[in-house]
Amino acid sequence: MESNLDPGCCPRPGSPPPPEATIEGAQWYRLLLVADPTYKAPRPWRQLVAGLTFLYYGVGLAALAVWLLVREKLVGHDVFAAQRLVQRAYASFIAVAAWLGSIRLTTRGAEALAGPGPRLVVANHPSLIDSALVVRHLPQADSFVSPEWATRPLFRTLVAAVEALPSDAGAAAVDAAVARLRAGRSVVMFPEGTRSPAAGLGRFHRGAAHVALASGCDLLPVVIRIDPPTTRKGERWYDVPEKVPEVEVRVMPPLSPGKVLDGSESPMLAARKVNAALRDIYEKVLDLG
Repeated sequence: MESNLDPGCCPRPGSPPPPEATIEGAQWYRLLLVADPTYKAPRPWRQLVAGLTFLYYGVGLAALAVWLLVREKLVGHDVFAAQRLVQRAYASFIAVAAWLGSIRLTTRGAEALAGPGPRLVVANHPSLIDSALVVRHLPQADSFVSPEWATRPLFRTLVAAVEALPSDAGAAAVDAAVARLRAGRSVVMFPEGTRSPAAGLGRFHRGAAHVALASGCDLLPVVIRIDPPTTRKGERWYDVPEKVPEVEVRVMPPLSPGKVLDGSESPMLAARKVNAALRDIYEKVLDLG
């Protein structure tokens, strides 16, 4: 299937970033040589840095959950205010992770995520921090949440406050996402449905394709590349890699379903073709073909 994308537009880890890329990482860390991607710091030190990063994340989420409960009792429910607070919390977490030296982050094309919706954003899911990497750039975002996270005490309050969509609701979740897009909101989806396997990409579910077709919105792919991998499915925060992970977040050109379809397809075939074109973007950029 032909793609309108340049597979070389996302630089490989370790290569010089394009001039307009935004690089985030701790300069003070270079005094300890840990910000050098080729340097292998002692494992206890790397675990300490990871622990401080996720301690900040956990304490921050707990404080945010308490504040949202108090705020709702004082001024009532306001989903957009809650989403803005979560967006700022995510931005703060990623900034702290970069400042501490847990990651070295390069972002390109984030300006495509700014401004009002509607916008259907899709991303691959190689790590535990992907939602934060994407949502921090969006002024408003409706996200999906898995049952595993939605039932946890800390997250239950946040899920309710931001009106997150259940990822296991099938057609009802698609309809809800379409309704929010038609209301001018932005929706974030991870087609894999869970974190990527070690081999690269998991199976892409067709939910995002169905939402795009039903809403008339283009898909805005965000490619996340992490080298060496960290916080993959089944890994704990203390399972740290041997060097500082280089995280690249690249916002790709929109994928228009109209460029993939000829108009003769049934709804199911149309969703399969759009889903295949979407996956093709990630396979090419991540060199998985």
